Amino acid sequence: MVAARDVNGIGRSFMSGSHGGLENGRLATLLILFFGRTESYVLRMAIPPLIPILMEQFEWNSYQVGLLASAYLWTYAFAQVPWGAAVDRWGGKKSLTLGWIITLIGSLAFAMGTNLEQLVLSRLLFGVGAASILVASTVMVSEIYSRQKRGRAMGVISASSSVGTLLAGLIIPWLFATSLQLPNLDVWRSVAVVVTLPAILAAFSLSKTHGISRTKPNGSTTIVETPPTFSKRSLLKDSRLYLMSAALIGYVAGSDIPATWIYVYLQQEYRLSGTLAGSIGSLSLFVPAIISPLLSGWLSDHFGVRARVAAIGAVFASASVTLLAFRLPLHITVLALIVYGTFTLFLTPIFSMPAEVWSIEVAGTALSIAVGFSQVAAAILPIASGYLLTRTGNFGVIWLLGSCIYLVAAIALLLIPEKKSQIRARQS
Repeated sequence: MVAARDVNGIGRSFMSGSHGGLENGRLATLLILFFGRTESYVLRMAIPPLIPILMEQFEWNSYQVGLLASAYLWTYAFAQVPWGAAVDRWGGKKSLTLGWIITLIGSLAFAMGTNLEQLVLSRLLFGVGAASILVASTVMVSEIYSRQKRGRAMGVISASSSVGTLLAGLIIPWLFATSLQLPNLDVWRSVAVVVTLPAILAAFSLSKTHGISRTKPNGSTTIVETPPTFSKRSLLKDSRLYLMSAALIGYVAGSDIPATWIYVYLQQEYRLSGTLAGSIGSLSLFVPAIISPLLSGWLSDHFGVRARVAAIGAVFASASVTLLAFRLPLHITVLALIVYGTFTLFLTPIFSMPAEVWSIEVAGTALSIAVGFSQVAAAILPIASGYLLTRTGNFGVIWLLGSCIYLVAAIALLLIPEKKSQIRARQS
């Protein structure tokens, strides 16, 4: 009984922030998680700039290129649930460390591949490791931040996706230009190795982070915040899990449509050069998207609601994508893209919800199921929208499709029962 009370006391102290080591290390942990997720997005986005040189060297066709480009998405989607179970069993820190090791092996194996089969296998392995990063880092935030501050912390973590995408667009072309000037270098392999080096630092830095081990040597579970009120079986029967999954599908699949087609749209509809279309599209979408998760996280903490804030973002994103269907003057289109970028990552509060709707002990499983569904949709939708565009020849159709998908997310979020008292715990 004494030992149990001690464990409970440690868990409450940990969550309340009264533990001195945690208080001093919380910001450092958050920054390390931010750095790691940023690097993961750099590695994800490393393939598109490599495609032209890979096609030339290996004499690939478009189908083979598409196979390589999408390979990691499938393992990334289907590995979510096993990683969620691992996080609930071992805690975020151990799971994330193992995931980063697998990610590193996959990324370095890609640099050493000599044919399509080896390169695809390396990206499949990369996807398995990368699948741990979102779930494990999110649960680590839930472990070390109280409910009142969790949204803002998740906002910092989520901003890494836009930062990593922007860095990849800036760094990889520069590495190409530099490598071409060096003799006796296989350019794409050199670039693949260089962009992987920061991942080694990310994996090593995890040893300095705070995390909670879920199991003792004898196998008993350490209570972190409160005794679990939901078993995994009851979790799978809860309609809120599937509403949350639908919300993530709407956000992730909806965002894939502008990200995939906006550059082609700007070139074809407004007769812009590829360089100008890329600059306008990237700046309009990704710069506001850095602010989006920070703003949504702060709002969800300030007003004490998660789902409602995310639903508002989905409505604004839907409206701005709808405007693209009307072939408006370019300056209005750019404004619509900026509005879209500002709300595209208002899904951030959703990631804080599993730990608060159920408990931290099942948060990894809940989040991994929701993310797994959304990633399957993310892998399918570019193909489906491309087929639709080929059949109709009308960009307006795919913009309206994206708008409807965002509205599905908004409706799903509004159907989730939510009270302020669930998030804004009373101050003791």
